[in-house]
Amino acid sequence: MRKAQSKTKRTEAVEPELLSLSQAAQELDVSTDFLRTNLLAEGVLPFDKSGPQPRVLRRDLENYKVERQRREKLLTQLTQETQDLGLGYDY
Repeated sequence: MRKAQSKTKRTEAVEPELLSLSQAAQELDVSTDFLRTNLLAEGVLPFDKSGPQPRVLRRDLENYKVERQRREKLLTQLTQETQDLGLGYDY
């Protein structure tokens, strides 16, 4: 008689990737000062302050980038519609 072998799946905890401010700023193509004062301090981009330096979760950064692209696309469409309707500024 064979002993049944238990098949236990091991699930390893995956640590979320934390980025330094300089790494996050580089990915967003902004300065670290802009990132700190305009995005983190204003609550636009969440960050982790459990250590000596603030860190940004990669998933939060990616979510911000997707939202920023969505807004840029909407703004471009709105600008085009305004121009098509002749509602622009006349100097």
